[in-house]
Order: sequence, then C-alpha cells, then structure tokens
Amino acid sequence: MKNFALSFLCIVLTYSGSLEAQVSVQANYIKPSGVLGRVFKPTIGLEIGYELSDQESQFKLAVAIGIFRFVTVEDTLSSYAIEHSGTTTLLPGYEVYENYFSIPIGVLIEYQFLDKKLSPVIATDLYAHINSYTHYYHVDTFISSQETTGDLGLGFCPRVGLRFKLSEDIHISTGLAKNISLVIGSGIQSYWKVSLGAKYYF
Repeated sequence: MKNFALSFLCIVLTYSGSLEAQVSVQANYIKPSGVLGRVFKPTIGLEIGYELSDQESQFKLAVAIGIFRFVTVEDTLSSYAIEHSGTTTLLPGYEVYENYFSIPIGVLIEYQFLDKKLSPVIATDLYAHINSYTHYYHVDTFISSQETTGDLGLGFCPRVGLRFKLSEDIHISTGLAKNISLVIGSGIQSYWKVSLGAKYYF
C-alpha cells in the first residue's frame, strides 16, 4: 500500500511538470473524534496537491496526498477480556499502539462562490486512508500478541473555508472539515481538520 502511495505521488508530480502547474502545500491540525478521539491525541499533518481545473474556474478539482502520525493519549490503554467458564470473569489487560502513520489520498471537489480576491468556498473531499501501525495486546493469564499491521479507510470530508488571492500566482486558503471514514475491519472513524495552505500557479 505504501508503494501505491509513492507511485501516486510520482504520477502527480510528473503530470504537473508536463502541464501548466498548479501545486499546493497544506498544513493540517487534526483532532480525532468519537472512538478515535478517546485513543489518540491531536496531531499535525501535511498534504501536497495538484489542481486539475483552470485557475479562473469557480469549480475546482484537485488530487492530493498527505501524511500524519497518531500518538495515543497514554502509553498503555486499559483493556479487558470476558471469560465464560460457568461464571463470567473480567480479565484486566492493556493495549499499545506504536508507529501509527496514515497516508490520505484524495480527490478534492471545491466551489468558490465569488470571483473576488477573497471568497468563501465549500467542498466535498473524497479520501482513501492507508494506515500502518504496530499493535500490542495483553490480557492477564489469557493472551498476549504483537503485530505490525495496516488497514484501509474510505470516506468523505465535507469542508468550508476561505480562499484569498494574494497575487495572480499565489492563493492562500483556510478550511474547517470533518472527515468520516469506514475503516475495513474497524468500523467508522472520524476526525476534525483545520487547514492552512498555499497554492502556486506557474
């Protein structure tokens, strides 16, 4: 899956080099919510993108790839298992997540309301998240396991924001988004994303 992400990045860079390039760099503040928020701290991510639409169009279509790392709220997370052997027994234990990296690959669909230097925008971004992490799980007297694994999440990310034309070549954008993904084998995961980015046309 990591090789796929690298191949995607190479294709985007090659394609952008062959046409009038419209390249963006974006920093993201990511705050996990729901189940994810009880396990992981907020973090910072980075995205680079390439806009496929014309600079003057109010409808913007782009592709992007990014990376961020999650760190758990505690070094070890309390857990338990249930044993049924005539009576029900709760067995205490704990879990550890290490080296949790996520690579989001997305298609960004945006509408710019005004043909002005400053304009509000709305968007629906579609992402695939390639996740990789090490999971250690221990239950007293019952089980202990460790594995390096990964999963794939597919979801959408509604977004509102502002776009400011600093010059003909440089645009600045900000946004607030909520990413909701269906992670295969894990269910629904979500996080809030606050972004600040710059786009360069050349």
